[in-house]
Amino acid sequence: MAAATLEWVHVDAAPVEAVIGLSVALVAVENVWLTRETRDRATPIVACALPLAAAAILRQPAYAGIALFAACHFGLSARSGRPLAWRAGVAAVFGLLHGFGFAGALADVGLPEDGWAAALFGFNVGVELGQLLVVAAAGLVALAASRLPAAPREHGLTLARYALGTLGAFWCVERVVGMFG
Repeated sequence: MAAATLEWVHVDAAPVEAVIGLSVALVAVENVWLTRETRDRATPIVACALPLAAAAILRQPAYAGIALFAACHFGLSARSGRPLAWRAGVAAVFGLLHGFGFAGALADVGLPEDGWAAALFGFNVGVELGQLLVVAAAGLVALAASRLPAAPREHGLTLARYALGTLGAFWCVERVVGMFG
């Protein structure tokens, strides 16, 4: 985030925001896939086919890249002997991309000429505290949900996965159409 904010690295905001949406959708689809008793091939195929169809219909080749990424992600995830390590690596890469998104927001606000280091540090601390609050809130929701009977809890989790996947897909499509539309 610091490298992008200080303009040592230039990152265009629109593709970063599209990939952030993609990361949310992809993790949601993966969570649905991983919670099934048997991991079918249909879920990864659909996760790859939908962006390919969008690439053809909308004539926006960026969707083909999204499909290729999804295919590689699901293929490596399915074959990984250490799926938790694989997911941790993907989370780290997505975290880096999300950091570029935060850097874009900070660039819009701007850093003061003097005291930029303190401002950048304060922004980072604020982002981390915000993320910890979200994790704490999610933990409280998970704790409350753990006291529910299994069936309603599973239905709630499934609903949350699909809602987040839909939100991420919408965000990705909206950003890609905005880039090329």
